[in-house]
Amino acid sequence: MRVRTGLACARGLFLWWYAVETWLLLAIFGIVLLAFFTESVVGFGATVITVSFGAHLVPLDVLLPAFVPLSAMLSLVLVTRHWRQVDLKFLLQKVALPVGLGTLLGMGLFRVLDSAALLTTFAGFVLLMSGRELKRIWARAEAAKPLKTWLGRTLLGAGGIVHGMFGSGGPMIVYVLGREMTEKGRFRATLSALWLVLNATLVTGYLLDGTLNPVTIELSTTMAPALFFGILLGERVHGAIDESTFKTATWLILFFGAAALFLRAL
Repeated sequence: MRVRTGLACARGLFLWWYAVETWLLLAIFGIVLLAFFTESVVGFGATVITVSFGAHLVPLDVLLPAFVPLSAMLSLVLVTRHWRQVDLKFLLQKVALPVGLGTLLGMGLFRVLDSAALLTTFAGFVLLMSGRELKRIWARAEAAKPLKTWLGRTLLGAGGIVHGMFGSGGPMIVYVLGREMTEKGRFRATLSALWLVLNATLVTGYLLDGTLNPVTIELSTTMAPALFFGILLGERVHGAIDESTFKTATWLILFFGAAALFLRAL
């Protein structure tokens, strides 16, 4: 009798564990599918969405090493398909230096600063900026002009610092590029080229510190189909929407992504 009771309990625990693990994997799959779809449409947002929602289910030191290699593959696909639209001159002359230095600085600051306070400040700033742009669009005001050179480079550097610390400095960078580039294809392709370089750097770091391991690779394999479907759906939607809708969607994603980061950091 005790043996049967023990077997029944063991079977119940196994079924419960299996159900929880299945639900967890499905939830993660849904989050990264939304992330890859969003970035395929507008050129950014995958990491912010994944960090904001996925970190509630999986520790970041497991989630990011599993996710970033797939994100790099997404960027590679978009750059390969749309390389003619990449504004390489703009990247090299205006973006590479401040973002690169900021990323290196952020990787060092991560070990000495209060990361939660910095992330809260960053998210709050992006909330204000994106909210301002949405207000301007809905009021049908004059199109926003490019930022002054010193301000644009300062914000790009700040975005690099946050990217080095959290892997999600995109909102600040997108804010600057969104005021410089009005054509959606050029905007998406140029951002994808930048993410490809930054994510390749992060993947190299994961390899060197051992966080890209059998556990994270297994999770990457589970998420991989979401990459395929995200690109397939995102490419279709990108070609179908007009420039005005594209701009509105860009700032909305920034706004809600920053809101999620802000709430998570509190």
